[in-house]
Amino acid sequence: MRRPGPSRLSLTRAYALAARHSASYAAFDVLEHPDGPVAARPYTERRALLADVPEGIGPPIQATLSTDSRTLAMEWYDVLQAQGLEGVVAKPGRSPYPFGAAPPG
Repeated sequence: MRRPGPSRLSLTRAYALAARHSASYAAFDVLEHPDGPVAARPYTERRALLADVPEGIGPPIQATLSTDSRTLAMEWYDVLQAQGLEGVVAKPGRSPYPFGAAPPG
């Protein structure tokens, strides 16, 4: 069923909305890269590629903080909750992206 109204957001309208409503986009993973699909690669490789994607763009598009230290992650979580941090993403470094898989828990 098609929803009423425009089917796509025009670039002009997107810029107008962005000027009126401040927003940020924080990415923690990358599935597509200019070099092609990367979802099957280990998370550590995808994460390294993610650092290249927003380069030159800067905020409001940015990569999230990343560490393999649980202690440091918990410190960031404790400090950043006051700034609106909603949660933590924890992934095994060697894992590919699990399309269609239900989250654990």
